[in-house]
Amino acid sequence: MAEVKKSADVLFEEKFKFESILTGKDMRIRHLDLELLRATEEIACRKIAIDHMSENLLAHEKECSELAGKLSMMKQQIIESETGFGMEKKYGCVKINKLKNEVCTVSRLA
Repeated sequence: MAEVKKSADVLFEEKFKFESILTGKDMRIRHLDLELLRATEEIACRKIAIDHMSENLLAHEKECSELAGKLSMMKQQIIESETGFGMEKKYGCVKINKLKNEVCTVSRLA
């Protein structure tokens, strides 16, 4: 009877060890599942952030191109304006006479 009790105790201990191994592996699986879920959520958040950043970058590039176009148009207007004023520009000069020098202006006509 003692041997039967001993073998039953051994079987119980082996069963308990096996269940504890399974419980430990189950805990490890649960832990890995949580890590996988966190990693998946982090990837989704990063994807959203990257999408927003790319949208902002495209909007910024569009705005920069519009401003560059406006700047080149303003530059062209300034050049045309200076050309127009340059044709009507008057230069200071001194008219030399035999008796008296006179201050005058000379305009450039096209």
